[in-house]
Amino acid sequence: MPQELVIYGVYLPPSLVVGTLALLLAYATALGLNRAGLSQFFAAPGLVFAAMTVLYFVAVGTFLIPV
Repeated sequence: MPQELVIYGVYLPPSLVVGTLALLLAYATALGLNRAGLSQFFAAPGLVFAAMTVLYFVAVGTFLIPV
């Protein structure tokens, strides 16, 4: 059973922290792909961003912060 995370006296659900971290990681990856010019090879970049967010959510939720 996941516990709440306490950050500066504020109780946060672990899925909120994992989701925020996953969104930031997906954004950083998308920026890297854009700068490298690799995003032009994707037919639907928005769907790729959503898929990266879900993959990062699962990875972070599994290995760093159990959800």
